Amino acid sequence: MAITVASSGSFILPANERVYKTSNLLGEWQGTWNDKQTFSFKVLSIKNNQAKIEYTHDGRKEAGNAIVDKNTITFGNVTIITRNGANGVIQFKLGTFEKHTTILKTEDTTEDTTAITTGKYA
Repeated sequence: MAITVASSGSFILPANERVYKTSNLLGEWQGTWNDKQTFSFKVLSIKNNQAKIEYTHDGRKEAGNAIVDKNTITFGNVTIITRNGANGVIQFKLGTFEKHTTILKTEDTTEDTTAITTGKYA
């Protein structure tokens, strides 16, 4: 069985790529909350159902591992979802409080995240 590898060092299961286009999540996503606070959510790599991310908001940066489920990534109270890899939605949820806003992927000219198929899955 072949795996999908992006140049970012990601390993995405073929079924997830074929059905959900999981590689569309890779890259930097930016947006603004209603109160005009900007944020960015950067997906550095995906390995199966785990993603390495950086989330910058309110002037501080958080980094860590997030959960990948189909075409969504969840990091703590924050979830992003995209269907086309160019725009999406971010959700922040804390107890019963919830807010959403649209996000756009920024163009990254330093790294090619085009998925390719190679090798065998061990």
